[in-house]
Amino acid sequence: HKSSFMQSTFNMANILMGVGMLGLPYVLKSAGWIGGTITTIGFCLVTWRTSYYLGRELNGDPRPVSLFDNHTPSKTQTPDSKTSNGSHSAANPDTHILQRMRKPITSFPGIAREAFGDNGCICLSAVLYFELFSCLSIFFVSLGDHLHALFPSISQSKHMTIAAGVLIVPSAVLRTPKLLSYLSAVGTIATVAVVSAVVLSALVMFLLVAKAEHDFVGGDVEVVGGNERD
Repeated sequence: HKSSFMQSTFNMANILMGVGMLGLPYVLKSAGWIGGTITTIGFCLVTWRTSYYLGRELNGDPRPVSLFDNHTPSKTQTPDSKTSNGSHSAANPDTHILQRMRKPITSFPGIAREAFGDNGCICLSAVLYFELFSCLSIFFVSLGDHLHALFPSISQSKHMTIAAGVLIVPSAVLRTPKLLSYLSAVGTIATVAVVSAVVLSALVMFLLVAKAEHDFVGGDVEVVGGNERD
């Protein structure tokens, strides 16, 4: 059930790239080009460093995970092990299995348990699940509003019910990261399409404004004796 590198990339991109990207223009408008750029880069650096530390905790060792996954216990040989002819042989350094400093962790509550004990795990789990539930509720309401604006003949509550059914059923059936990567790929493509549509709309608007200014400045309007004549 493990996902490949590409499938993991889609899963991560689907988590990191969301509707928050559509709020970046408002950030730049409010903070300015310099302030908005510095703020965005600062949060990117914080996110990158946080993901680095989380990866170390989940791996259970600061060393790369490839050092541990590429070795199997069956190839291990001790210094006192015997060969097929009964003679002793030295251990092969290429088949030495590296041991992790700690047991690998598979969840955020597991990180909290390692750092703060069972009480910390309970507190973080409560906050995490409450956040997920709140975000899901906000998305349902927002999706219902947008669908109602597109299809006003259907009530907003029905839109939210339909959206909840459409979104919950695939999540309940696809329970492994490998299978969820296909939904993540669809979400990533949809996010890229929405951002591309916003960028294209801005470019078209910029060209239309530039054309209107050019027509106004270099038009056929002439001022003769204080009167305008086409």
